[in-house]
Amino acid sequence: MLLSKVIRFGNHLSQPSIAVCRPEYTMPPTELLAATIDNGTVSVMGCKETGKPSYQDYWYDKFKAGPAKKVAIAYRGEWKRFSYGDGSQRFVFRTLGDVWIFRVLADGTLLAHEGKDGLVLNLAQGVKEVAAMMGWKSTAVGTDDHGLICAYIKEDGKVYYRNYAERFDGTLIWEDESEFPDSFENTKSISLFRGNDYRTGFIVSNGAESKVVFTTRNWAAMGIGDENISAGLSDLMIQTTHITYYDGYGDEKISAGISDLSIKLLYGLSPIPQVTINPDATHIQITFDHDLYSVTGQQAGFTVKDNKNIVFAVTGTAYGADNKTLILSCNDFNNASGNMTVSYDATKATMMGETVALNSFSITFLPTGLVPTVKIPPVPTLLYNAE
Repeated sequence: MLLSKVIRFGNHLSQPSIAVCRPEYTMPPTELLAATIDNGTVSVMGCKETGKPSYQDYWYDKFKAGPAKKVAIAYRGEWKRFSYGDGSQRFVFRTLGDVWIFRVLADGTLLAHEGKDGLVLNLAQGVKEVAAMMGWKSTAVGTDDHGLICAYIKEDGKVYYRNYAERFDGTLIWEDESEFPDSFENTKSISLFRGNDYRTGFIVSNGAESKVVFTTRNWAAMGIGDENISAGLSDLMIQTTHITYYDGYGDEKISAGISDLSIKLLYGLSPIPQVTINPDATHIQITFDHDLYSVTGQQAGFTVKDNKNIVFAVTGTAYGADNKTLILSCNDFNNASGNMTVSYDATKATMMGETVALNSFSITFLPTGLVPTVKIPPVPTLLYNAE
């Protein structure tokens, strides 16, 4: 049986949002946080006795976070490998920085800030409900990051979300607002969770029914520890057979042997794009996890668009610094808006991996170093009456 315990008394208290602080992966959690709205103001409480969180005497007021009608809190974090005394290794989650606080004001403005005194960011307008959680982040590929997810319901009943995630250059940004793809027309509640199969889940409800929607699996490289696999020849034996010689037109000598013997293991999967950057405003560089073949002249298979679906023609394809790097030559995209998406259609080109054709793919990146051109309208310099 589950028994509820009082941790706070007050008038007009909201449902609390809970977060766990664990800054050291070798140590247990150091503090529990609970954020609730007390008479229109966000009150953040703490509990150092993490083994006894249900008793009111162990909770204390930390700070007031400002006015709000809805609140959610969550920590950013990462997974680290920890070796136990028995030789086993496990990945453990630890929190990074201060707790993030998401407040919905009375006018529907959604604000976010890290800790009590962090920079206050305006994430959205017209919001009525909010939820937050850290999604899965790969320990092998830093840019495979669901990020700190802030999901919210607007007054129109639709669900939207923004992610505070890592880019290819290691910096963290709040990504643009995205509409949730499978919500109700009049969504009333939303919650988030991490599945144990490296997917992040959304639960949305309209009061009469609920939906559970998962992201794609973000393999975090945490299922097993690193292993090394080596291959080679052993116990090699060459067997000879006696040859009977017969007299013919003359003595003949026949010799046989093996020379220039080599064994090569061919990669049997389609290369996968890993990182995309733009060296300048007319070239895009894509790095794959394995070598590419038949690269030159494959521009018919590529499409480049910005987030307003403006197409920038691909005029050529070539190798970069090595066989894993592909350079796309494009029309000038200095005026591109937001993230750019590179798509490859395997039915329109014939690029290859070592043994199989390159599969169709789509990869998104944020271009850097762009200098948008500004068109200056003509200005009249002379005005006179002709008659």
